Amino acid sequence: MDTPPLLPLPETRDRRCPYCGNRAVVGLGHVTASATGIRCDYRCPSCSTEFVLLFSMRLMIETDWSAPGSP
Repeated sequence: MDTPPLLPLPETRDRRCPYCGNRAVVGLGHVTASATGIRCDYRCPSCSTEFVLLFSMRLMIETDWSAPGSP
């Protein structure tokens, strides 16, 4: 019996569930980084949907997310 291929998780840049819009989402602890950005897996407790929250490296540089007091 063959199992169907897994579909990729939906992606969003907004920290809310892409299906129900709930903002109280929970990080799953799986993070992937590349030269273009960071991908974090999240789950919505309301509808149990898993999705990927995307952070672009460009946004992080423009926002200056360095630690307070760092040079």
